[in-house]
Amino acid sequence: MIFTDNGGIAEILKSIRVHGKGKDKYDNVRIGINGRLDTIQAAILLAKFEIFPEEIERRQTLAERYNKALG
Repeated sequence: MIFTDNGGIAEILKSIRVHGKGKDKYDNVRIGINGRLDTIQAAILLAKFEIFPEEIERRQTLAERYNKALG
């Protein structure tokens, strides 16, 4: 999942999401991917959203430790 407030970036990412499609169905303007989740992947992602804030906090704590140790 990607969040942006930049319309140009949003359009590029939408194009990549649908195999590089441009304005027309048969207008392929870039190399794209099929990044859609299957049912199992979606279920796992939904479950991970519940612990997402704690994971971010843990990562931030570790980053601070690395900065102190290496800085």
